[in-house]
Amino acid sequence: MLTVPDGARCQKAGTDRCRGCHPAMPAAAHLLRKVHLTALLSLVDAFTAPSRFLAERFVEWGIEADRITVLPNQVQAVAHPPRGARARPNRLAFFGNIAPHKGVLPLLAAARLAGDRVTLDLHGGLGHAEDGFRCAFADALAAAPNAHHHGTYARADLPALMARADWVVLPSIWWENALVLLEAGAAGLPVICSGIGGMAEMVEHGVTGLHVPPGDPRALAETMRAAAGDRAGQARMAAA
Repeated sequence: MLTVPDGARCQKAGTDRCRGCHPAMPAAAHLLRKVHLTALLSLVDAFTAPSRFLAERFVEWGIEADRITVLPNQVQAVAHPPRGARARPNRLAFFGNIAPHKGVLPLLAAARLAGDRVTLDLHGGLGHAEDGFRCAFADALAAAPNAHHHGTYARADLPALMARADWVVLPSIWWENALVLLEAGAAGLPVICSGIGGMAEMVEHGVTGLHVPPGDPRALAETMRAAAGDRAGQARMAAA
């Protein structure tokens, strides 16, 4: 649900709206596509969605509300290494694909603005990222000396990697239902995330984490700096 080519969030699918992103596709083809999908989905008895937000998008699109049950994702509890006491909770960690829709470039810009008040560890691979984004990521990383990219990680390594962090940060610019937010909660880590989509449902602002406007490096930097200096708040949200 991101528009082409500017990457803005799209609130609702529709023939005219979709043609704005795919003008080469005739209006009739967009309409027939929905008719075809609706016919296929009519064979399904029940749907599950991991967030109310996602369920509402499909109801707006045309699936009956009584056929969708909101069933949040679950994570299995695992033993996490002890986290030593720290004077300042200033270590932030990102987990996930290094991709434009994950808000990685605004995150690196925010890290640069925050300066040595914070450190940022990025865990994840570039996958099938296009060359243009790869270059932009490399430049942004070089401009933020307090940020470090550690590459891909194995799922078995996640507890140990999270034990090194004070906060998990996920500044996605798209409508996200991120499993990593649940993994952070299971690890006792508060979250800084974009206050949109499923993220806003998973993280309660001021209770289990902090919401930030998506795609706003300056606001994200201010939140990161404040979080890094709030030892009591970090401990309270970690306990929650």
